[in-house]
Formats: sequence, C-alpha cells, structure tokens
Amino acid sequence: MSSISPDIVTDGLVLCLDAADKKSYAGSGTTWTDRAGNKNGTLTNGPTHSTDNGGLLSFDGVNDYVTIGGDNDDNAWTADNSVGSDILCLEIWFKGSDSGGRIISKAWNGSGRYNISVYPDWFILLVGTGVDNASDESSGISLPDINDGEWHQLVVWANSTNMGYYFDGGSSSDSQAHGLTGGISDKGNTNKPLGLMTLYFYGEGWAGHTGHAFEGEVGAFRKYNKVLTAEEVLQNFNAMRGRFGV
Repeated sequence: MSSISPDIVTDGLVLCLDAADKKSYAGSGTTWTDRAGNKNGTLTNGPTHSTDNGGLLSFDGVNDYVTIGGDNDDNAWTADNSVGSDILCLEIWFKGSDSGGRIISKAWNGSGRYNISVYPDWFILLVGTGVDNASDESSGISLPDINDGEWHQLVVWANSTNMGYYFDGGSSSDSQAHGLTGGISDKGNTNKPLGLMTLYFYGEGWAGHTGHAFEGEVGAFRKYNKVLTAEEVLQNFNAMRGRFGV
C-alpha cells in the first residue's frame, strides 16, 4: 500500500482514508478512496477539501458527512461475534470545537439504535439480546477534552470483554470491562453504514439530526482488524504528528 505516511502500522489495516494522499482524495469529487482495500468513503452534502496540513476535509456541522462503503455488516461490532466482529479498532485524526454531534457512528437500524457512537466526550457501544427494548445493552467510556479546536489522534477499541481509547499517542488512555454479551439490537439490523461527522445517514428527513452533526476537520481515518497496542498507537501518532503540528 502506498501512503502519505509510510511509517504507519499496516499490520491489520483494513481501511485507510487520507485526505493528504492524492490517490485517496485528489481534491474534488465525492469518492474518498480506501488505500487499504475497497471500502471507499462517499462524501455527502459537500464537505470541502483544503491542502492545509497536507490535506484535510472540512465538515459544516449541519449536514456534511462521510459513509464507508463495502458490506456494512463488516463494520458492526458484536460482543458475541455474531455480526461483524468482536474486535473493533478505529483511528481518526480530526480537529473541532463542537460540543455536540457524533464524530463516528454506526447505526443498527432506523429506530435510533446505534451500535457504535463516538461523541466529543463519550464512546458508546450498543448490542441487544432479546425481543424488546429492555434487552438492549449498552456501555460507554468517557473521553478527554477532544473538542478544543486543536488536531488530535483518537483511537477507540473494543474486544469481547473490554473497551477503551488512546488519545494523542497514548498521552491519555483508559479501558474498562464493557459487560456486554449480545449481538444485533432487539430492534433489528437494517445494514446501516459506518460514517463520520454526523448521524444523518440514519435518515435525513428528521430535522433534529442537525444537532447531531459535528463541525470540524478530518485528516485521516483508519480501521484495523486487531486492537492496536500502545506501542503501535504511538507509532501512528509519531508518523503523523508533524503534519498536524502536534
């Protein structure tokens, strides 16, 4: 794989979107090409490209977003490994000062059940084991101050028993037992995509979605099929920090 950052960890890398890599995004159009495979991102409602910091995409906090292609179930996380995988590891480089909205999200369905949600201050997983709402299970972990208008690396991860995060190469990190055991939400699975910077792709018709968009900039987004070690997170941070001035 050719990348703008050849020193990043490539072991287990299954998705690599980089706004500074002209083979990933040439500066125009709606396709953000996956340099690790074929899960290209689709830019919707006009995120804008800039060559600042080598290359970035700006999102307006109203209705701009990216959805990730491929089989949407591949991007699901389930504690019982029944759909997608019981391994989750997502890395994003972003900047913003928005206090609301979702930075990363993956819905189960159109009933408001979100499998993966990353807010400016919170990372939440949701699965379900039964046939009514009471059987949905969710667990969350608080994040550090990531909406301070500066560039940051954030890695969120989960396995069958634990969930956690790394922030800026591990300058801050935490993990906990999530206590989840289930698979698809009790409200069902309608194969919604993984996306960045909003929950609009859940259904744009609901006006309240505007409050769930995140205004900010994204430089790169990656997915791994393993949980990165602390040393690997730091390797990726050091490979990119010069570009983002951190």
